Amino acid sequence: MVLASNPVRPVTPTWFGDARARYPGEAGLVHSGQWVKGMADGADAVVVGGGLTAAQIVANQAAAGGHVTWLTRARLRERDLDVEAPWLGSELRRFHAARDAGARLAMAQRARGGGSIPADDLEMLRPLLADGRVTHLQGAVDRVKRTEARWRVSLRHQGTTRVTEAAHVVCATGSRAHTRSESLLRRCRAQVPVRRVRGMPVLDRDLAWPGTSVHLMGPLAVIGVGPACRTIIGARIAAERLLHAWGVDDAPRQYPWPGGGLGS
Repeated sequence: MVLASNPVRPVTPTWFGDARARYPGEAGLVHSGQWVKGMADGADAVVVGGGLTAAQIVANQAAAGGHVTWLTRARLRERDLDVEAPWLGSELRRFHAARDAGARLAMAQRARGGGSIPADDLEMLRPLLADGRVTHLQGAVDRVKRTEARWRVSLRHQGTTRVTEAAHVVCATGSRAHTRSESLLRRCRAQVPVRRVRGMPVLDRDLAWPGTSVHLMGPLAVIGVGPACRTIIGARIAAERLLHAWGVDDAPRQYPWPGGGLGS
């Protein structure tokens, strides 16, 4: 059996949880996973996050007639792939050579880095930024307050604080894979516990949950596949390994494979 789902949980910063707790039930403060295109056409919004999801929400909301204030911690970063090309060759070999699961996970996280936006998507946003339909501000959100029917967002950058407000605040700060988000893996955890590193399972060489015939693809296979695990390339890397495990020895192999197993 191959589990190729994407069992993730939202990653939310402290300010988001604090605001939810202070203003329970108030409309307009959502994580990007709850945001639906068209839910606030024509309304102004603050979008927090520097990745592709944030960029798409910004573009859609501005196109629907609302002014968007786009907040990111760092400069907008253009990148067409989630990982750089060497991670499909030489760097992937170095990754597989690491015998420590924690070291592999750290390497994968560094390779992925923070949020980035493909060139084509960023190009579509440039006219919106130029004509003022989108305002981009850089800094860290300090806190969010509710005033009447508006949200006031305090942003800190280089020792100064700036306040912006809108009817809606969308937190597009990503998500994190977790075994508890998938019912089958919850049963695997209970019946066949495995070693985990910062929540990520340490799988067999053939990407199986140890002691079972359940094979994983996607973000939960990061320690076995590498930083491209969430992408179509990562799916190809995993598929090559699975075909070999199932005895399909004449299947083409394009990507480096691990040599030995992981240490304990």
